[in-house]
Amino acid sequence: MLSDFSKVVPEVSWGDIAFGVARGLISRKEVANYALSCINESTEDKDLPALLNLAYDEPSKSEMVSICESFSSPTELLGAEERWRYALVYDALFCDEVSGQKLERLAEIYAFFGYPEEMSYFIYYMPQLNNSIDNDGIWESSGERILAKARRYLAEKKPKL
Repeated sequence: MLSDFSKVVPEVSWGDIAFGVARGLISRKEVANYALSCINESTEDKDLPALLNLAYDEPSKSEMVSICESFSSPTELLGAEERWRYALVYDALFCDEVSGQKLERLAEIYAFFGYPEEMSYFIYYMPQLNNSIDNDGIWESSGERILAKARRYLAEKKPKL
């Protein structure tokens, strides 16, 4: 999942890793690989034991989250949920599935994140305010309209990432 996330969100932060671990979005192996990728000649001596712990030991989930958070800035931690939400919505919209399956995936993401209000307008089982004609005055199916709303959500969120 981390490789998919990094294709959508180009600069992965330790806050993103911490959130992904805490919510079960990324595996221990992905955390280990990310930690190894962060070890280089400029790695500070004080950080090396924690990175090696993530890479080679088997810390508990709470220990992994704690270590990842220790490498994060408060800003990274605050933005991680929104970045994951963006990446998962992006993945649902641009996967090779039919519209109905995409709508189901969006509904699962909506539930996974605790039903955020900002996502409710592109969830198929939520009441839609304008459900007959799109902006160009062309009739379209409910599913197509909802997917278009999800694409607008991505367009609005991308500059903030």
